[in-house]
Amino acid sequence: RIAATTNTDLSLSYRFTGLDWGVKGLKLQLNVFNLMNKQDVTSISPAKVAKYDQYVFQAPRSWQLSAKAEF
Repeated sequence: RIAATTNTDLSLSYRFTGLDWGVKGLKLQLNVFNLMNKQDVTSISPAKVAKYDQYVFQAPRSWQLSAKAEF
């Protein structure tokens, strides 16, 4: 049996309005996935074809930055 796992994500965004250079609005967003950088085992596949069992771990911390503009 595999123990329960936790995952913490963070999302921050800010919307700029009233910009002068032809853009109605601009939204910047930052996402951080697996904030605590935990890499627990999430599943185990018993060996059937391969010689050893296969372990699957949580993905490491990653981030994403996006910008959306309204014209």
